[in-house]
Amino acid sequence: MTPSNQDSRPKLRDVARKAFVGLATASRALTGRGSVSPQSRKRVLKASRALGYRPAFAAMSLRGQRPPLIGVVSFFIEAWSQMEMLWGLDQGLWESGHHLLFSPYHSHAPAERRRVAAWIEDAAAQNLFQGLVVMSDRLLDDPTLEFVLERDIPLV
Repeated sequence: MTPSNQDSRPKLRDVARKAFVGLATASRALTGRGSVSPQSRKRVLKASRALGYRPAFAAMSLRGQRPPLIGVVSFFIEAWSQMEMLWGLDQGLWESGHHLLFSPYHSHAPAERRRVAAWIEDAAAQNLFQGLVVMSDRLLDDPTLEFVLERDIPLV
């Protein structure tokens, strides 16, 4: 059986092994909870960057943390240039330790706009994302974006 891409992601145990620390020490160093020597913390952070380690959503949720999400809303992507922009955005966010939460919409019908607006408002009200990227001029006049700005969520 071939491992999936998910299985090939670096795990906390990989970070601990590379930093020459125990699993609990690596966890404390990355979460900032508990005591860790400055030298160990430095080795763990260096190892996590070198390996490209990021905690899984599920693990963060179990600890009561919210993953660093950036919301992206875009009209249905048909052009290759839009895909390239989205791919570049995802890669940049990944490198900065963020995750991309994408919501496409497929028509400009009122029901579809309401669905997208509800998604944005729900996520903003729950503080799910740290920023929002809108890749469509069709939503620029939507009052939902005011809702986002009122919550001090960066908007691009």
